[in-house]
Amino acid sequence: MSNYETIKNCALQFMTRNKMSSMYYKKEDYQKYFDEAIHLMEDVLEFLNTYQEDFAAYVVAYNVVSSNTRQIFDMGNNRNLLYYCNVALLYKAKLLAKSTVYLGRHISNDKCAEFLVGELTQAYFMALTTWNKTEEGEVKELVKTNVLNIITLCANSYQVALSFHPSLVAAKNMWEIFEKTLGDADDTLTPQEKLRLIQMEELCE
Repeated sequence: MSNYETIKNCALQFMTRNKMSSMYYKKEDYQKYFDEAIHLMEDVLEFLNTYQEDFAAYVVAYNVVSSNTRQIFDMGNNRNLLYYCNVALLYKAKLLAKSTVYLGRHISNDKCAEFLVGELTQAYFMALTTWNKTEEGEVKELVKTNVLNIITLCANSYQVALSFHPSLVAAKNMWEIFEKTLGDADDTLTPQEKLRLIQMEELCE
């Protein structure tokens, strides 16, 4: 059986589990949903280790991890439970750390560029929202560091993606979000230093 067929079969299993865990979310059994989502995302990230040279595996991982981190973040944000927001950031960072090198090497492919820029934009928004809601102290400083690191990653990815895809929708969305939140998107998304892929991976980690 080819890698693609194996990944396709695994994807079906992951999506079935994802649908089942989402039922707990809809029923507002949030603790049960949270526990199931964490186990599912851990399994998907482990699966990505096995197929780290297969683009199809990244599609599966991004679908599962992204949907769950969004829901976990919304759950924490809507109930003012920052613990959940920080967990969502953690899993977003784990996924980015595992995918930055692969997607960066293939960023001339518009699908890879869309994935990377889109996920970084979402991570930026999550981190900025969490930072704004966190009270002063060590945790706020830590989240602030995360925000600054994500901005650096966004700037580098934005410029590289645009060099290959000047009309990339994800890059346009990133620019608009930075303009709305910071008011100087052009300056912010011009990187102060050019990062190598391994440096970008280290920032995610």
